[in-house]
Amino acid sequence: MESFWARMKTKIGIPFLFDDVYDAKAEIYNYVHIYYNRQRMHSAIGYMSLVRFEEQILSKQRGNLSSQLQPRKISLIPAT
Repeated sequence: MESFWARMKTKIGIPFLFDDVYDAKAEIYNYVHIYYNRQRMHSAIGYMSLVRFEEQILSKQRGNLSSQLQPRKISLIPAT
């Protein structure tokens, strides 16, 4: 967590001089939701953004789910 704060301070810039609380909140929101989640590559997940990683996981889950929901062929004629 400490590296998150250090990176945010570096990206936003020091010193933190904002006109008001709303400017500070907007800057932090932009950092987290625009840069950190969508653009920054994370080494722990194969140098992907968090959004791309989540999309990949969900895509795999949907693929597994759809293969489980395939209709089964049922024969109405008893085996002899």
